[in-house]
Order: sequence, then C-alpha cells, then structure tokens
Amino acid sequence: MVVDPFTPDNDGVNHINIYSRGKTELGVNLSHFAKTPFVHPYFGPFNSMEGFWYYLKAEKKDDKLRQLYGPEAKFYGKKISSVLVKHFNLLIMDANYLKIKQNPHIARMMIESTLPFDHYYVNYKADSPFKIKIPGFEWLISGFERIRDDLKNGNVNHPLDYDRLMKDN
Repeated sequence: MVVDPFTPDNDGVNHINIYSRGKTELGVNLSHFAKTPFVHPYFGPFNSMEGFWYYLKAEKKDDKLRQLYGPEAKFYGKKISSVLVKHFNLLIMDANYLKIKQNPHIARMMIESTLPFDHYYVNYKADSPFKIKIPGFEWLISGFERIRDDLKNGNVNHPLDYDRLMKDN
C-alpha cells in the first residue's frame, strides 16, 4: 500500500495545498475562492477565479459573477446554465497567470516557494481531518507549477489570441 505524504497535517511542510481553507497563505491565495481581483484583457474585471470560472462556462454571461468570490461564487455559478467551452483549461490557467501577475504579493510568494502543489479538500467534521481528492484536476496543479517556473525564470506569458479561441465555441 502506497502512503500519501501530502496530508492536511503536512500542508506547508512538504507541499502547498491550493485550497481556500489551507494552511499556507500562498495556497489560500491560489485557490479560486480567494478574493484576488484581476482584470482580464478580453473578459474584463473579476474579484475571483471562481467567478471567472463560472462566467466563462455560462451560456448567458452574468456580470454578477464578476463581483462574487468564495462559496457564494460557486453556489451562484452552479445555478446558471452552462456550456462546454473549448480550450477551457488553457483559458483558466491563462487567467490564473494574469491574477498572479496583477497581485504582486502572490507573485512574490510564488517565486519564493519551492514546495510542490496539490489540490484537495479537507473534511474537518471527522475526528481527524482527512483529504478528499477530486480526480481530474491534475491540469490545475501542473499549470500552477508551470506558472511558478515561468515566474522564477523571468519568462513572460504570451497573450492568447482570445478572439480565435472564443470563435471555436
């Protein structure tokens, strides 16, 4: 049996959990729930990545999502009719890069960090907190690793051709 070393008790010790209730300031700020305002060059201003996530997927764009963050953004976004968005993961990671670059404190923490990232939820209602890993978000973890590498190496993220990408939808 393989033992997972990335446990809630080790958040900040041997990894950084990208989670709104995580133990590290960087992990909390990388969470899509965090209130981390940014302006997207194509889609405009947002207070959180969670709001952006649901705005991007919305069949009918709802500007209320620009202001929302935390669980409120998720609960509101889940009530809206959504569509499949081609290049969704690419657009999300591009927006995460923009969010980080536009929040210098987060960018500085990224550059100074060395621990690997993980993404999981924690059930705090149990006698001892345990990890709940949702499959399918490996792209998010590797995307944050790439962003960190680019920031550390001084690489500039090249803007996407948003008009072309959105025409595909």
